[in-house]
Amino acid sequence: MSVKGSLSLFPFPEIESTKKNKARVVKCPLCKKSPLRPSILFFDESYNEEIYKAGSAMKAVEEADLMLMAGTMAYTNLPAKLIGSAARREIDVIDINPHANDKIKNAPLLQLLAKAEDIFPVIVERVGAELSSGKAKKENRKQDSKSKFIAETKSLSPSKTRIPGRQRKDFEGSNRRRVVQSTARETVGGRRLGPNALACAASSA
Repeated sequence: MSVKGSLSLFPFPEIESTKKNKARVVKCPLCKKSPLRPSILFFDESYNEEIYKAGSAMKAVEEADLMLMAGTMAYTNLPAKLIGSAARREIDVIDINPHANDKIKNAPLLQLLAKAEDIFPVIVERVGAELSSGKAKKENRKQDSKSKFIAETKSLSPSKTRIPGRQRKDFEGSNRRRVVQSTARETVGGRRLGPNALACAASSA
């Protein structure tokens, strides 16, 4: 097995320890050479396929029936593009975040105010049990799983599930609902979020 280290992915000079700088740079435990770095996107870096699977994420949204996003405010380019793609395709977007996300105006969201590590296991357990029961007919299972997922998400904690006012009508409307349009840009200034904050597209196909 070969592992590409930080030096080849993100070249940066060796940091020498001095009397004033006694910090020790942690090395990769596998190659014993490349310095470890936080799993985040720094300024002046961009999302790519090799490290962040940016192209794969876009393709997943283009083929998905439902989109989940967790832990991002969509301030950076890729999350904003993923949400914009979902809005154009008129698929539902569930936002799992401990903080209310009122900055996104280009897509209707069902917001679940909770931590992803607390909610995902519950949703997967409930939806998985329903799908494995075999009650749903094969031809209807795809739509049933999507509806079930949304229903389970809403039922987890009604007091912590919200749809921003301007978006409520669009999310709960017909399949051909009018998607809220705004002047929101795909790239918004602000802090950079890392790969763990990427939106995830879920498809029941």
